[in-house]
Amino acid sequence: MVNRTNWNTSRGGDSVQMENTAKVLRKLGVQVTYWEPTHQFDFKQFDLIHLFNIIRPEHLMKFTNLGVPFVVSTIFVDYEEVDKLLRGNSFRAFQNIAGNDRLQYVKTLARSVKGKSEIPNFSYLIKGQAESISYIAKKAAMLLPNSMSEAQRFVAKYPHETPIKVIPNGVSKEKFIHPCDNPQKDVLCVARFEHLKNQINLMHAIVQTDLKLTLVGDPSPNQHSYYQQCLEFAKKHPQQIEILTQYPSEKLPELYKQYKIHILPSWFETTGLVNLEAAAAGCNVIISNRGDTHEYFGDRADYCDPGDVASIKNALIKVSQTPSNDTLRQHVLQHFTWELAAQNTLEAYQEVLND
Repeated sequence: MVNRTNWNTSRGGDSVQMENTAKVLRKLGVQVTYWEPTHQFDFKQFDLIHLFNIIRPEHLMKFTNLGVPFVVSTIFVDYEEVDKLLRGNSFRAFQNIAGNDRLQYVKTLARSVKGKSEIPNFSYLIKGQAESISYIAKKAAMLLPNSMSEAQRFVAKYPHETPIKVIPNGVSKEKFIHPCDNPQKDVLCVARFEHLKNQINLMHAIVQTDLKLTLVGDPSPNQHSYYQQCLEFAKKHPQQIEILTQYPSEKLPELYKQYKIHILPSWFETTGLVNLEAAAAGCNVIISNRGDTHEYFGDRADYCDPGDVASIKNALIKVSQTPSNDTLRQHVLQHFTWELAAQNTLEAYQEVLND
């Protein structure tokens, strides 16, 4: 399994997806190895390579010509809206002229120059962002998006004829057998601190209510200024806002159970894994209306507009007055587990290897 080089030091939903899929695949008898950039690998010993994060093609290109079939979990996040809304005028002007793929290419080069990422593969440097993504998609034996919505968005932007098998994300069912019947705390948001997750608008919304908010997450390595902005705002409202960092992931299931509401007002989500987990723990959830989340939650959750503080505030007030609903919890535990995700992934592997 191959992901971005910092998947374990700057953890996100892709890290959780890869680790939990691998954990259950091993129980199913599959030998799984994580690629590490500091280790030497003889890739001919593997039957299949599983790539993650097609929007980071600079990390993946080197694995496409090894003579080993590969599949790709696309995790196709669209940063275009958040980049346009939250960057400076010169940044937006460049994006409007050059397009989002060229912008991502420049950002990739900037990360490597600053030493925050490895030097991109030579093939990526020649092809650029868009052509590299298309190249990976077309050479893959199969693409494994997390929803049909994601699959449709991806093929619309990068047309291809590669087979697709949707692999929905999941939760660890055994961690959520017993929900809390009477949570005492108000609102929780678990997410890395970055513009995409939109904690700042959430904080502006929460102070317009009588609710208390706990934010749990570490700062994104490239967005410490955003984290500082969040800290400064929270310090002005200590009675309503609490920030917890370096919180152990294994303790999150018990943390969810203490709260009535979990909210993730992101500018974009393919799944929103933390909302799946919170729902499995018994929380009422509020989700961004951007991305692919409706395919998971349907009408069982409440939605907000991440760019509209009033929309976030109104959703918080509404859901705070809504009794806990076990329908969503049962829906998640029945349809979205890592056991199901791994079984579907194994079927994809078998289809590729038997072709």
